[in-house]
Amino acid sequence: MLPSNTRMDLVLPSLLFCFLSLSCFGKNASVVHAGQDELLYFESADVNSEKSVALRGLLEGGKVVLVNFWAIKCVPCIDELRELNRLYNDRLKGRGVEFIAVNADGVEGMELKKKMEELDIRIRFPSIADPDMEITNFYSNGFVPHNIIIAPEGVVELQVTGYNPALSEKIEEKLLELLGER
Repeated sequence: MLPSNTRMDLVLPSLLFCFLSLSCFGKNASVVHAGQDELLYFESADVNSEKSVALRGLLEGGKVVLVNFWAIKCVPCIDELRELNRLYNDRLKGRGVEFIAVNADGVEGMELKKKMEELDIRIRFPSIADPDMEITNFYSNGFVPHNIIIAPEGVVELQVTGYNPALSEKIEEKLLELLGER
């Protein structure tokens, strides 16, 4: 649990960010279906385990990949990460799907890990830093939270910006569809 003053320090910037981006509210959230087939293959170390995470290797291994873009001071991002933790660990882990959280704050891995520990942010799947913002700038539309789902063939099947329960359901439906379980 966050100390109350720390939580308040997050709330005000988050609200300002949300109002400026309008991506945090369901009515302004967007879903873009399929089509992008040009990928930026990235490889980076998970900030928690320090194991290498390589998009190309996951896709070539036949995995469906969800890439989540999030920011430390984005409360809806943290809420969505909790939901993605549940979805991944309770329903999809070990079933041909991998999740990768890409932090869009532009900080190095050690700094990100420290901030995550300070704020008690626990991501139960690989989480990588994007200090030069190369991954974020390629895949994201500039708003967080933002998710993309990539089929093993390398095609972006779904892009979702914003967070609300209905969008989480769309994400789960698409993942199950790509796994042939729908």
